[in-house]
Amino acid sequence: MRAQVALDRINLELRKVNAVPNIITDTSITYTTDDLPGTRMIIYDSNAQTISIDVDGTANVLLDQVETLHLSCRGTNLDPPTFDDEISEITNDFTITDVGRPFNMRIYPRNMVDDLGC
Repeated sequence: MRAQVALDRINLELRKVNAVPNIITDTSITYTTDDLPGTRMIIYDSNAQTISIDVDGTANVLLDQVETLHLSCRGTNLDPPTFDDEISEITNDFTITDVGRPFNMRIYPRNMVDDLGC
């Protein structure tokens, strides 16, 4: 149940992303959205085994007892004839300590967001 709530929240956070100012790493993404205030970050802390949502420097734990988190994205040219790629998909998967199987989700941003190195 906790994993599903975390997946739903991450989906809510990222589906209306309008800017990703840094390259998405395997364990974090920094972004802004149309609906939510501030510069936001989803980050995995392997020492504390938590996934947190940080808003303008204030972190709130979303899920604990997390073994792994992997974030990635795919870039595609969504508005030809330009030659720039946009983020077409953000993939998120994590494993909870006491469950062992991965939970995953693909998020398709609703806005054109420049691909900075997916």
